[in-house]
Amino acid sequence: MPLWSLTEERVIDLENQMNKKKDEHDSLAKKHIYELWNTDISEMLAVLEAVEIQEEKERAAQGGLKNEGKGKGKKRAPVKAAVKAAAKGETAPVKVPKAKPIEA
Repeated sequence: MPLWSLTEERVIDLENQMNKKKDEHDSLAKKHIYELWNTDISEMLAVLEAVEIQEEKERAAQGGLKNEGKGKGKKRAPVKAAVKAAAKGETAPVKVPKAKPIEA
């Protein structure tokens, strides 16, 4: 900053800014790390909720989610016998792999 631009008003303004920053620093230095963390998380959650509400409004304005495909999705992989048996309430034998010895 050139010296010739330092008017008395500018010096006063810079001193006020410096004092505000010192006060802000002191208040942050007095807070515990967990308090800072909780404050940051609370602010982030508030912003996240606002964004989600805005996205929901935009989605509703567009008519919601539309399924614009032919209706044919990916085919499911065949279900294993153990899963089918579990759904019926039966128990299927489970194959347990052998444990490898630990080398010392």
